[in-house]
Amino acid sequence: MCWPIVPVLWAFLNINAQYIMISDIVTPIREEMLRLAPSYSPSTYTQLQLLSRLITFTNISPHVINLGRSVWQGLTVYLVSLVILCVVWIPFLVSSHRENKVQSDKIERVSRAPRRGSDVSYLMKQQLDIVRRHTVLVYIIVVLHVPALACALSFQSQVFFADPLWWASIELGLDLPFSLLGNLKKTTKRNQSTE
Repeated sequence: MCWPIVPVLWAFLNINAQYIMISDIVTPIREEMLRLAPSYSPSTYTQLQLLSRLITFTNISPHVINLGRSVWQGLTVYLVSLVILCVVWIPFLVSSHRENKVQSDKIERVSRAPRRGSDVSYLMKQQLDIVRRHTVLVYIIVVLHVPALACALSFQSQVFFADPLWWASIELGLDLPFSLLGNLKKTTKRNQSTE
């Protein structure tokens, strides 16, 4: 699943380049405005002066559009790779669970034999159970990223990344599965240790 690295890397390197270009345009304007701020007087202020200084902001427009396009391309490739991963992962997950079940049954048969292996077999079964739960939790985390990315890509604006709702959906959608399932895993682990 390493194929999306190149397009995602290219997209996000392009985002960085566009951001630097925007910053190069904005920085002199900001410095000029900060330099002129102490000498501001309502009596000498004209909107034309401000407009003449801000006219260079029009050079930002193509960079903002390219920035939005690069964000969209990077997230699209990431979403497609996650969907492919989710579909391909199901047979491996099922196969892994079958193999764990077979191993668990073997451990059960060995532990029934008249010898001192019951503690070891219990630990081995516990480890297999932990691996099984962990693989399911990781799969759920990956699956829960898909709707978040689809929601983020559904915004129709050219400057969707300037929308606070877009940022909230990205942050919640990509962080919430980790936090919820991490807490679930911690709670499950705590409950197992008390048993």
